Amino acid sequence: MDSIHPSRYSMLSLKLRSSALSQISSLFVVFFLMAAGNRVSAADGHWSITQTSIQNALGVQINNSGEMVWFLNAGGGIYSSVRGKLADSGLFPTLANSGEVVYADTFPDSGFNWDLVSTTRGRLTFGGAITPDSVYDVNSSGEVVYIKSDPATGHRQVYSTVRGFVTSDAADHYFPHINDNGEVVSYEIFGGASHTVSTTRGVLPANYGFGPLDLNNHGDICFNGNLYSPVSGYTSPHIFSSAHGVIIDNPDLYQWDGGINDAGVIVWDAPVTPGSSTWYVYQAQWVVPEPSALSLLCLGGLATLYRDKRAATKEKRRTRGNRTS
Repeated sequence: MDSIHPSRYSMLSLKLRSSALSQISSLFVVFFLMAAGNRVSAADGHWSITQTSIQNALGVQINNSGEMVWFLNAGGGIYSSVRGKLADSGLFPTLANSGEVVYADTFPDSGFNWDLVSTTRGRLTFGGAITPDSVYDVNSSGEVVYIKSDPATGHRQVYSTVRGFVTSDAADHYFPHINDNGEVVSYEIFGGASHTVSTTRGVLPANYGFGPLDLNNHGDICFNGNLYSPVSGYTSPHIFSSAHGVIIDNPDLYQWDGGINDAGVIVWDAPVTPGSSTWYVYQAQWVVPEPSALSLLCLGGLATLYRDKRAATKEKRRTRGNRTS
């Protein structure tokens, strides 16, 4: 029986190990790329921004149906993108997922001061409960939150039409918002400190910003922030998302008002160009691109694995043929 020369044995062993390592390496590359593709698809993305056909609207809001509401300046009334004109007068409508709209309006019996009105339930407050610049919100259960002075604490607290005061600390609160889970967020100022707080989560991290504009049922917030310009210094207003950061990273382009729904769609109003008297409603959606390039690399890795496996099989057959002869 012919014996295999040690050097030939070593070479054959090395070749077989190399073939195995090649297959393992290919597998490793494939799995690595697939894992990388998963990471990129989860973390990478960008804002896709659309200019709607809605012009000269103010205080735009959006719900989970995609319906938007807004008001027109100079007593132009409250409007819906689905239902048309909702009221002949009023300011700053807020929109629930149920379709109820709550807005501010004046009444003679309150000395033409401001109170809250619902499109489904009529007048909600009396005696001038709010001011023209007040922020308030409504959820699908019809619970409305707004800011009210609390005699017990001597501070501006968040007040609910269902629960009464939902904050009662030694701080002043602003910009209250409520979601369908009953969570309320507001901007709290105490001494020299300020932060956004939640009735269920406590003090929120810095990425939840200062001055919330809206809150969805996932706990995501869109908020007002500022950007730094080398020419102008810090500028505002600019809209940020607590999940994905700034929407338009340009300190010279501004966004006013703002709302967010559960799909993460954010809406706002802004001039069509800086300084223009024509304003449009814009909406932004966070888009995660398909990792197509990585998918192609994964296919390439599979092809490499298949090629190496075929090459190893052919070599094995050839070696057997030589030994038989």
